[in-house]
Amino acid sequence: MQLKLGRLENILLSLNNLFRKELSVKISYKLKKLNKILIQEYEQLEESRKSLIDKYALKNDDGSVVVKDNLVQFDNDNLILFNKDFETLVNIDFEIDFEAININDLGDINISPFDLMVLDEFITD
Repeated sequence: MQLKLGRLENILLSLNNLFRKELSVKISYKLKKLNKILIQEYEQLEESRKSLIDKYALKNDDGSVVVKDNLVQFDNDNLILFNKDFETLVNIDFEIDFEAININDLGDINISPFDLMVLDEFITD
């Protein structure tokens, strides 16, 4: 199954919501394996994002990134370049090997429509 890196954060948040439900051991195990794979991809995405910030952000005299009100600061030209490179990054496809879970195997749990939409590739009917 192919996913875009830019979807990882929402997928991980929705999986986290699903982890709070009582699920069978088999389904819990499958979801735990999926989560582990996705976290590894997300960590690589974050490393790449931080590298882009380091490349394009304004720097203090000591070489550290300028942050104001918890926001990284860029000059206009570098902000455009950062956004372009970051857009390219989040649109990268990656492949994972995961057999979708049948919705009936989730039992009678309640899941929000948003989480169900986000996890669409991972749950079949």
